[in-house]
Amino acid sequence: LRGLYIKFGQAAASSPFVPQAYRTQFKVLQNDVPSEDFAAIKQVVEEELGPLDELFEEFSESACGAASIGQAHVAKLRTTGETVVVKVQYPSAARIFLADAQCLRTLISLANPEALPAFEEFEKQLALELDYRAELANLTAIFDAIMPTFADRVTVPRAHSTLSTGRVLTL
Repeated sequence: LRGLYIKFGQAAASSPFVPQAYRTQFKVLQNDVPSEDFAAIKQVVEEELGPLDELFEEFSESACGAASIGQAHVAKLRTTGETVVVKVQYPSAARIFLADAQCLRTLISLANPEALPAFEEFEKQLALELDYRAELANLTAIFDAIMPTFADRVTVPRAHSTLSTGRVLTL
C-alpha cells in the first residue's frame, strides 16, 4: 500500500484522537517507508526529463528517502558536477491516489458521513502534493526571499527548474 494509506497513517501517528497503541504502530510510516524498485524510478525520470546518462554523471540507485507518493535519489549533474537530490514520484501515484480516495470516500460516507468534509480536505491537500511544480514554485520563492539576506546563516536548497516537472523535482 502506498499513497493515501501511508499519508493517512502518517497523520494518524501524530493525532491526539488516535489511541497511543495505534499511533506507535503508525510512526513507522513517518520515516521508514519502503522504496520503489529503481527501474520504475528511472523510467519516470526518463519519461519526464530524457535519458538519465545524458543528464546525470551519477545517479544513486538506492533511495536516500522514500515517502507516500515518491522517493529521493542523490545524483550528480553532468553539466556542472553539482550534487543534487532528485525527488521522483512513483509511476502510478496519481492513478492509485484517485482509486484509493474513491474507496475511502465511499467507506467514510457509509460508516461515518459526518467525517466526509474532513476527509475531502485531506484529499485536496494530498492532490496538491501530486504536482511537484507547486513545490518547485514554493522552493524558488523561499530561496529568492531568504538567500540574499541570510545565505551566511541558513541553507535553502536551490531548485533546478529545467530538471523539474510535475513528477520530478531536482534540488
